[in-house]
Amino acid sequence: MKVLYTNYRFFSILFFLIAKNIAGQELNDNICNYQKIDNYITEHHIRNKDNHINILYSSNDCEKCILYLGSVLKELKDKQGVITVNVISDNVVFAKKKLAGYKLPVNYYYDNELFNNFGIDYRTKLYLKTDKGFIISDTEKILNYLHYELSNEGDVILKYPDSIIDPYKMISTILPYDSFLTLDSQMEVALLFKRKSNNSDVFDISKIESTINDSLKLYNLPERIPFDSGLKKVAFSEFDAVSRDNLIPLIKIHSITGSGSSVYCNFAVSRLYRKKEGAEYALLTNSFLGVKKINNEKELLDVMNLDTYDNIYHVDVFDYEGEEYPMSIWITDGINIIDTNIIATKVNKVIPMQDELVFGGLATIELNPVTQTAVMTGLNTDSENAIKRTNILKTKKYNYYIKKEMIDKENNYGILKIIRFSNKATY
Repeated sequence: MKVLYTNYRFFSILFFLIAKNIAGQELNDNICNYQKIDNYITEHHIRNKDNHINILYSSNDCEKCILYLGSVLKELKDKQGVITVNVISDNVVFAKKKLAGYKLPVNYYYDNELFNNFGIDYRTKLYLKTDKGFIISDTEKILNYLHYELSNEGDVILKYPDSIIDPYKMISTILPYDSFLTLDSQMEVALLFKRKSNNSDVFDISKIESTINDSLKLYNLPERIPFDSGLKKVAFSEFDAVSRDNLIPLIKIHSITGSGSSVYCNFAVSRLYRKKEGAEYALLTNSFLGVKKINNEKELLDVMNLDTYDNIYHVDVFDYEGEEYPMSIWITDGINIIDTNIIATKVNKVIPMQDELVFGGLATIELNPVTQTAVMTGLNTDSENAIKRTNILKTKKYNYYIKKEMIDKENNYGILKIIRFSNKATY
């Protein structure tokens, strides 16, 4: 029998969701293509291979629109001699005047043609290029890189040899009992760092993967079937047989976020449907958010066992002010916990009658544990159109940075480190 992978109005069906990743940095080509910008700058102006920041300073941009630039330049004052700063401007005299107050050693280059190409549109832009060739354009990520990657102030409190976690796909969070978790959703595995005692920097490390004790519970979660599609869900026994032959997973974990004594897991469930006419199958995938209260340290090992979660909410597509907002690729971004039953997550927006998606913004979602429903109550359309996978963990006393230094890329072997910093960052 043939399995038909179909999307039936693709915005409501989420199968294997792939986040676009260019040179280690998610970009939106319709807005600004930093890889093409860097190719142009490398060809015409700058060829250094060390860590460096390129600032595209436009004399046509308003000063209020580039306040983010000041936060980066302030951080650069403490990194003199560690990272090179290049300024490419359509008015070098103007740029020197505006940046003189920061008293930074800067290399200036003149280019009047650049600002009308590559989606720059005469705006001031900046990006960091690492000595390994990766491009970072998100301001927060640049600040984190400057403060953590290039800092000698941190204490390495753990070194762990690893050949599983992808350093560019991983996302980390703080779990209850002062533990850390680093998840690689693509590899479907996580590392749990559990302290051996309070205030100790000695960790027990466990590799955890998803195990399912009650498959039927997950298979029978709420569905979102395309309207008038003529589909009927098959019994789990039939799904189980077909999925084994076609290597179809029942669940896919995308992100795990800890907050207080609870853990929030964003995941997807795939179900198999038969067309009323014919023998073909359709595979539909819906998104869910599980919330689990951790009652003891042993339960930390169950954060990837979804059938143990206390509440599971259907968060596939939200209806808000007459529009539809699917989670789409943003489920790999992780979620922000605003309150126990209030979260924020990025969403796309459906363009009616066009079967098209555009970026919607950062949605506020209220969870109701009594009715097991999730409702969208707000939308910030100014949110940045970029996926952020953070590995900076902030506590009242310390900040922790989890990173993996590659040794053998072919075999994905490297050293995963936890670095501790005093919590004195000014940004």
